[in-house]
Amino acid sequence: MRSKHASRGRQAVTVRITRNHFARVEVLDPGPMFNPDPRPPGTGSGRGLYLVDAVATAWGVEPDEAGKKVWFELRLAAG
Repeated sequence: MRSKHASRGRQAVTVRITRNHFARVEVLDPGPMFNPDPRPPGTGSGRGLYLVDAVATAWGVEPDEAGKKVWFELRLAAG
């Protein structure tokens, strides 16, 4: 099974994490765009997005100048 990230050989993947009232994680790679399809365990690929969908406040996939960006946000507890 191949990952949607940098699946064509050895390509760089960039991960950015920012923090404000939420934590935002972005994974950027030169791979092609895809339609996100979060699937429950046992249904093949897409399980990572299933987990992200279950815990994230928001998430998405969008084009980036280098390829695509998959991102998610987690709301931080006040403190």
